[in-house]
Amino acid sequence: MAGSTIVNPEVLILLGLLGSFYLVRFLTRSDPLSKVPYYKVGSRPGKGVYSTVSSALEVAYPKFRDSFFKLYRNNEEILVIPTKFINELKSASEREVSFHEVTRQRLFGDRTLLSPPGPLDDNEVIKSIKVDLTRHLAKVVPEIENEISHALSEEIPASSEDWIEIFPAKTLLHVIALASGRVFASGGLNRNKDYLNASTMFAIDTFMAADKLHGYPKLLHPIAHWWIPELRRVWKHRAVMNRLIGPIMRERAQARQQGGEEAVDMLTWNVINSTSRKAVDVDHQAMNQLRVSAAAIHTTKMMLSHVLFDLAARPEYLEPLREEMIATMAIEPSGDLTRANMSRLRKLDSFMKESQRLNPLSQLGFDRKVMKDITLHDGTKLPRGIIIGTANGGIHRDPNYYTSPEQFDGFRFEKLRQEPGKENYYQFVSTGLDSLHFGHGMHACPGRFFAAMESKLILKHLILNYDMKLPDGQERPKNFETYTGIIPDWNKSILLKRRT
Repeated sequence: MAGSTIVNPEVLILLGLLGSFYLVRFLTRSDPLSKVPYYKVGSRPGKGVYSTVSSALEVAYPKFRDSFFKLYRNNEEILVIPTKFINELKSASEREVSFHEVTRQRLFGDRTLLSPPGPLDDNEVIKSIKVDLTRHLAKVVPEIENEISHALSEEIPASSEDWIEIFPAKTLLHVIALASGRVFASGGLNRNKDYLNASTMFAIDTFMAADKLHGYPKLLHPIAHWWIPELRRVWKHRAVMNRLIGPIMRERAQARQQGGEEAVDMLTWNVINSTSRKAVDVDHQAMNQLRVSAAAIHTTKMMLSHVLFDLAARPEYLEPLREEMIATMAIEPSGDLTRANMSRLRKLDSFMKESQRLNPLSQLGFDRKVMKDITLHDGTKLPRGIIIGTANGGIHRDPNYYTSPEQFDGFRFEKLRQEPGKENYYQFVSTGLDSLHFGHGMHACPGRFFAAMESKLILKHLILNYDMKLPDGQERPKNFETYTGIIPDWNKSILLKRRT
């Protein structure tokens, strides 16, 4: 055709290849983390696929402890960052790197109701825990002790002659729910069966619902409650808590107007710390109760279950722990444990931390979603939208941090605290680059002080009143993994015998 130009097909192919080359180069250059080593975890392990996060970390962490690598599981990619970057990220706000958004995304928090609206920086529950709960810990110790004693009397038959079998995960759930519930809502509500059921089952149903939601496309999530019963039960727990909390809120509001004394519990503090609209919103305060229970009860139950398994597997630790408790209590005029003298229980504190080191709640820590582009001190750019975390499972078994890291040494941290200048560093509640169980920095777990105190009070009752051992011929029960979690075996038991 006149005036037309015929283009050689080879030229088109060459131009296409060049275009593809420069596009790939551009995309690769725009993502400086594209060449980071990649480890996939899946239900069908094989070449290049690991069965658990822990097995992936066993391979990846020794190779890349000081650099980045990626983990991929459940359609989620996590950039595992070395600890050298933690200090520059630990004070970042939720609007920069968000733990809340990780939870919302990972557990479908909007569907399962687990995630509160808005950033955690503005959340009244966090304020109540950081300020009010911590300030009132000493005051609530006697009442928590009463709840623990009551709960244990219900769970453990009174016997001074025979060994009694208990299942830590099941027994502790009731004990912790009662003790924590006393702080969350006083006035006897914590012993109400409907309250206890809603408080304990909300988290279980939430996690089970989230696990099932992973199997469906997001398009179907708005109607998934029709075939996922756990989602329907979550809404039922919400309705129950509304029914229970509503009358108490109205009664307290009236007493407040008349100048009455405020109850010392989370319900009071959450109302005070809320905006004027949320302070009278029964549904909002009911969800606060469910969410704080979900965060507190099951995590403490799992941690303490690990401790009891470790104690029963190593009963030689019981007597030195008793001696420390008795000596500590003897100093107090009341002859009991108090918030002030608990700091003297260094051996118990150490045993708990060592159990946690080898049985962390999660193989990954410091989970955050990057909310805005961040440039680290070495020039590495963390792009908005990625999820970051630390390799807790590797860090806590790293010989660069711990001597003989694979060996259980119950008094490891008590000995480390004897070093000059380290007296307060290696506590159970301490956080640092070698101890990221509770996170680190601005958003380290605010409830860890309460959890530590409650756990020590429960252990005090058990250690002073019972001998412990594993059933004959059994070893310390193996844990099992779910996603990144390290879960104590719900079906394994220990034996207790009342001391005379």
